[in-house]
Amino acid sequence: MATNRMRQIHPGEVLLEEFLNHLKMSADNLYVK
Repeated sequence: MATNRMRQIHPGEVLLEEFLNHLKMSADNLYVK
């Protein structure tokens, strides 16, 4: 699924995607508090 598509992308882009997801989760946590 999404993970299989990610493996075909360059590692740098995967790290960027994970970094953006981390920022989104952090923002969600801030909004919840």
